[in-house]
Amino acid sequence: SGVFEISAEALLGFDNMSYLLADDPRLVEAVFNRVGGTLDAFYRNVAGLDNLGGFFQGEDLGFKTGPLIGPAAFRDLFLEANKERVRSVKGRHGKKVVKHCCGNIAMLLDFFVEIGFDAYQSIQPTAGMDPHSRRSVWSLVRDLRDAGVSVLLTTHLMDEAAELADRIWIIDHGRIALSGTLTELTADGGSLEDVFLAHTDSRMRP
Repeated sequence: SGVFEISAEALLGFDNMSYLLADDPRLVEAVFNRVGGTLDAFYRNVAGLDNLGGFFQGEDLGFKTGPLIGPAAFRDLFLEANKERVRSVKGRHGKKVVKHCCGNIAMLLDFFVEIGFDAYQSIQPTAGMDPHSRRSVWSLVRDLRDAGVSVLLTTHLMDEAAELADRIWIIDHGRIALSGTLTELTADGGSLEDVFLAHTDSRMRP
C-alpha cells in the first residue's frame, strides 16, 4: 500500500480524513509525511538487494466516478514526495517502479507521468463508466503510453483490450492460454472475443 491508502484506511479513516483536510490540513499533512518517511526508510533498506528488480506500489486512489482525492490535494500533499521517492529508487539504485491504481483516476494520470513511474497497472479502469468517460480514460491511457510509460491493463472487456493493447495475454485460471498482438490473435478472421472463448474454460469454478 501507499501513503494515501495507509493513512486513509488504517490511520485516519476516509470520512475523518475528509473533514480534517478542511479543518486541520496540517495534521493530515503530518500523518502523510510520517507514513511517507516510513516507506522511504523501507525502500532504502531493501533497494540495494541484488535479487530485487523493482517496486510494485499498490494504492487504489479512485472510485468508478472519479478519484478519492482531488488533483489539487494530490499535488500539494503527494506530488513532490512521490517524485523524490521514485527518483531515489530509480536513480540511486537503478530499480523499476510500477504503480498499481484502480478506479477512475483520469484527473491524476498526468501526475503519474510527472512522477516518473516506469509502468502503470490497473484492473478494469473503465468498468461502470458511461461511454464518454470510458473514451476519455482510453485517451489518457494512450497518452501515458506515448509518454513512455508501460501500461499493464487487466480487463474483461474485449473491445477495450483490442483498442488499447499493443500485446494481449489471455489468462485462464491463472495461466497464460494465449498471447500475441491483436492482428496475430485474430488472423483467422474471428473477433478477440471468439479467440477468448475458444481458448478458455467455460466452466465456473469456486
